[in-house]
Amino acid sequence: MSISWPPGSGASWAPSSSRLRAAGYAVLTDIHEPAQAGPAAEAVGILQIPAFLCRQTDLLLEARRTGKPLQGLHDRPSPDVSSIGAANRGARRGRPQEKLGAVVLAGGRQSSFYRRIRVLQEASMTRSRRGGFSLIELLIVIAIILIIAAIAGPKLSQARMHTQEMAAIRHIGTIHTAQTQYYSQFGRYANSLAELGPPASGQPGPGGSDLIPGDLALGKKTGFQLALQGTPTGYTVNASPETYNNTGRRTFYSDQTLVIRENWGQEPATVSSKEIK
Repeated sequence: MSISWPPGSGASWAPSSSRLRAAGYAVLTDIHEPAQAGPAAEAVGILQIPAFLCRQTDLLLEARRTGKPLQGLHDRPSPDVSSIGAANRGARRGRPQEKLGAVVLAGGRQSSFYRRIRVLQEASMTRSRRGGFSLIELLIVIAIILIIAAIAGPKLSQARMHTQEMAAIRHIGTIHTAQTQYYSQFGRYANSLAELGPPASGQPGPGGSDLIPGDLALGKKTGFQLALQGTPTGYTVNASPETYNNTGRRTFYSDQTLVIRENWGQEPATVSSKEIK
């Protein structure tokens, strides 16, 4: 059986507690602060937590670390019937009533109070163990990223090449517009992109009419190489990717008819290639 003992400093009640334990009693006392758990555990057999303090996590965990049995002041564990009978018989035999005033019943299931302490301790241990990612978790994340990159990479590359191919088609249209203006000014079509570009010096003229930007006049723009060739009846324009299957997958051909044709492959498109509609 167990009896309660008035709280106080360890020095004042520890000797009496030792005599009671030697007589076969399990002494218990209340604790109100985490710092009281250690000294109290050295002198008594059971630590009791008042009901109004049962939600103070620090107090519960510190009491749990002492290894002593814990009891909620108003807890109701499932008692062993024989323990109740023994307590009652001892009281009838004339044992001092103050010794039986706070009997702690032995046996039975763990109380909800005790289960709460265990849950708090396990949660604290779980948080300390989950302080970072494990190697397996990091490897899984890296594998997922690589899979996504492997799926999305080709799609992004195709989208980029398509954008550059459409830009090449627009450049061919720009050259057609410039040839029309060149013909109206000089009575013929230009024989090269340089004749459509800015003049090397001085005013614009047949050798440099300043009808297209300088970078386009150099024959390279947005991943494509463009070439203008004069013919007896007009001119031809060819556009090919600088790096096949990287900057583009199609080649283009056009002439003074303004029809633009395409070829899917490395071979240059010709007048017999498929028309873009």
